[in-house]
Amino acid sequence: MATEKDIIVERERIEALRQEISDHKQQQAVAAVSATTEYQLDRLKQEGESLANQLQSLRDADVAAEKVKAFNESSQEDRDAAAFASAKEFDAAAAAEVDAVRAAEIAAMAEDATKNELLKQASTMDIQGRSSMNKEELAEAIADAGTTTQGVK
Repeated sequence: MATEKDIIVERERIEALRQEISDHKQQQAVAAVSATTEYQLDRLKQEGESLANQLQSLRDADVAAEKVKAFNESSQEDRDAAAFASAKEFDAAAAAEVDAVRAAEIAAMAEDATKNELLKQASTMDIQGRSSMNKEELAEAIADAGTTTQGVK
């Protein structure tokens, strides 16, 4: 027959087994939580790396866009400067050509017409001071008056 002492020992042994089972379940739960936490941590690391890569790509795109913008602005400024320089050269060449044509007209007029003919034409054009001008001055004044009335000057 079992004695009271045997019953107490058996109860202590059962309690120790229960405690061991409880500890084992706790360890399993901790291990499961740890594994889940580790998995979640790995997923978060991967997501963080992906976001970091996306951010770097966006930064690279911003840098590239700024370079393109700077290039386009620089190129437009260069094109504008070149067009302005070309227009100035064209204007200068056109002005020189106009001056040459005008000088040729004045010379031809002074050579072909008499002073009286030039005075008569100057009178018709109402050129002031014509009576005190010589033949070349009359030709120049007539040429000036002619370009002014034509809207060239």
